[in-house]
Amino acid sequence: MKNAPRTYPDSTATRISDAVYLEQVRLLYDQGLGAIAAAVIGAALMVLLLWEVIEQRRALLWLALVCVVSFWRAGQQLRYRRGNSIGDPKRWARPYLAGTFLAGCYWGLGFIWLFPADPDYQLLLTFAYCMLISTMVFSFSPLKTAFLAVSLPIMAPMVVVNATQAASLGGWTAVGVGMFCVVLTLYMLRLHRLIRETLTLRYDNLELINHLNASKSAAEAAGQRLLESQSLLEAALEASGEAIAYFDKAGRPLMHNLKFLSMWGLDRADVENLAPAILLQNMAARVMLPADFERRFLAEMGTSGAIKYVLEMDDHRVYEVHSEPQHIDGRIVGRVCGFHDVTERHNAEARFAHLAHHDALTGLPNRILLHDRLAQSIQHADRKNQMFALLFLDLDGFKAINDRLGHEAGDELLRAVAKRLGECVRGSDSVARFGGDEFVVVLEQVSHPADASHVAQKIIDELARPIQLGRDEQCIGVSIGIALYPDDAITPDTLLNRADAAMYAAKSGQRNTYRFFSAATTRG
Repeated sequence: MKNAPRTYPDSTATRISDAVYLEQVRLLYDQGLGAIAAAVIGAALMVLLLWEVIEQRRALLWLALVCVVSFWRAGQQLRYRRGNSIGDPKRWARPYLAGTFLAGCYWGLGFIWLFPADPDYQLLLTFAYCMLISTMVFSFSPLKTAFLAVSLPIMAPMVVVNATQAASLGGWTAVGVGMFCVVLTLYMLRLHRLIRETLTLRYDNLELINHLNASKSAAEAAGQRLLESQSLLEAALEASGEAIAYFDKAGRPLMHNLKFLSMWGLDRADVENLAPAILLQNMAARVMLPADFERRFLAEMGTSGAIKYVLEMDDHRVYEVHSEPQHIDGRIVGRVCGFHDVTERHNAEARFAHLAHHDALTGLPNRILLHDRLAQSIQHADRKNQMFALLFLDLDGFKAINDRLGHEAGDELLRAVAKRLGECVRGSDSVARFGGDEFVVVLEQVSHPADASHVAQKIIDELARPIQLGRDEQCIGVSIGIALYPDDAITPDTLLNRADAAMYAAKSGQRNTYRFFSAATTRG
């Protein structure tokens, strides 16, 4: 829309954008007082349900806070309904966003204050909040900032409070809640995009109808109408957010916008003067797989159906290509191609995929990725008839350092340990954070148990060196259990359990040492 024709004093793109935004704000306010009342009733029912297992004075104080914020939001709704909704939509969006943020804050505060000690009620409260956020997707998706303003203050306490529970179930609940929040946010973004695209199409069609009616009444001759149509088409191409070009069957671009030229690094002289084959070679030089692109492009020109694929450029930008044939009297005479830049979405999906398989604190693989790599190591060892070793590490004295210096220092210590572990192994080996102060190292292609002993001692010596934590230097010990594949176990879980048992045997002894798994190894 930024490329809308500048000859319009009040551009079509600006009118459509303002109308769409105004409609988005209206959809939010149309929820009415019922939604606010439902929030108060829901809060009261939640307090009533947890009344016997929570601090009652704090619950009543929280409920009073809910009522105060809800009363303010109700007044805001009434002012909007009294005919003051006409005008700048941002004037009404700002207080609405402030209200949703306050609502999110009191729900988030409620999760902290109402969080009971009973594990069953903890799960019940967490489930209730998950359902609450699910309903917010539909209520606040017309404006994604509204959803984020109300959901983030709720999601963060849910994850943090569950993660800080001593029971292992709390950690798994935090992981599940985090994944649920990520999926729900992605779903909201899709729903928001669908709403906005629908509204944009609606107003775009109205603008187009108005423009065509005005053009028809103003047109006096066929030549003038043709000139106006061509001008409108060129303006639409430039106003589009995509790179667009129309190709004939030979692959020559007969019509295009400036975004198309910019995307492919071309100028108008290239398009007008170069032969189609040379022009295609110049375009192919900008993509990651030139030969595949040339072959697909030439085949695409004679295809009768719509085509959609993803194209990666040599500058690592990613485009989603939509291609439609043009027919005249049943014959294919050309093809219209649109190139939509999806680099940010592609990178975001890659980031989410990375977060799903890596520890957020240390950046190391998490348990999910560790199990996948163990399965791959087993397949590789079986195929090559080789042995590999699994080292299960538990830091000695970490809790004392964490309690004395605080969680930030503890986190810094874990990051330093992760870095040193990576320096102790080869590039083909794997280091993963198993949880808390536990780490796992997978040593590929171990020819003799002594190889694992050498690496284990190297890790002990490396971690024995002082680690700088702020102004202090701290030393940390480590107990290591070692299990060998296939001598000790042939499945990932059994291998982990036996290395864990060997680690406990090392920790129950003199600590800061390593032990191999044996049949006599116990956790005592």
